[in-house]
Amino acid sequence: FRNTDGITAYYEPLIEESPENRGTAKKHGTDPTHIGVKDYHAEYKNIPELTEHYSSQWAFHHLIMDPYHFDPKLEKYIDCLIQKAPSRPVLQFNRADFRLQWLKTKYPNASILFLYRHPRNQWMSMIEQGVAIPRNYRWDKNDLWPDINTFYLWDWWRDLHFQMPFLKLEHLEHPYQIHYLLWRMSYIYGFQFSDYQIRYETLLDSFESEIEKCFKFLHIDNYDMDQLLTLKKNPSQKIKWRKYADDIWFETLEEKSEQLLISFFSWK
Repeated sequence: FRNTDGITAYYEPLIEESPENRGTAKKHGTDPTHIGVKDYHAEYKNIPELTEHYSSQWAFHHLIMDPYHFDPKLEKYIDCLIQKAPSRPVLQFNRADFRLQWLKTKYPNASILFLYRHPRNQWMSMIEQGVAIPRNYRWDKNDLWPDINTFYLWDWWRDLHFQMPFLKLEHLEHPYQIHYLLWRMSYIYGFQFSDYQIRYETLLDSFESEIEKCFKFLHIDNYDMDQLLTLKKNPSQKIKWRKYADDIWFETLEEKSEQLLISFFSWK
């Protein structure tokens, strides 16, 4: 979207770093796998009023927001991003999965695009960027806060396990189940409340056709496909997760997680 004329693309509006500090810390350098990106936060610059509306609490608290959730500060913050955009705004949220009902209620004319990835490949990406979690890892179930973290997994767990009791450690054997259950709930919310869905692996394998279909849906006509093709990554590595564990290991934990969801949603 950033490489498309007529679009102002905001990267992760709800990141834990305030607008005036974005991009200043060394840890927020660009990921080399994000092709064609030199500055994640360019669009936030020269909007000083964003700071007065911003709250770092959005990054890790109240990750679930129903349509009646009261947060006028967040609404003002998003309104400011939209109003200050010099062209059509696109807000690329990484923390909106369970807030989609609220967003859809507050912004009924917005198109919600849901991008999802294979849970096993996403797990591999998480542990490669965070702290490696071995297959045989076990936590002390007497310890409320596990002693290992990777790419916000436990930060999300801390907030969500109260509303999603199937995430309680006593029900789980391995951190992959936390990831899978959050992925599964994200998938359910995404398909329920979004207007258009893209599978990440399909985007990599059929980049041009997927972009054309998506832009047609969004009524984006002025784009340079040759330019966009320079951003194309290699086709998806569908078996990358085999380096971590075999199919049976993943299937076993995923099936146990599915049973937890069935038990929770069938409870009377």
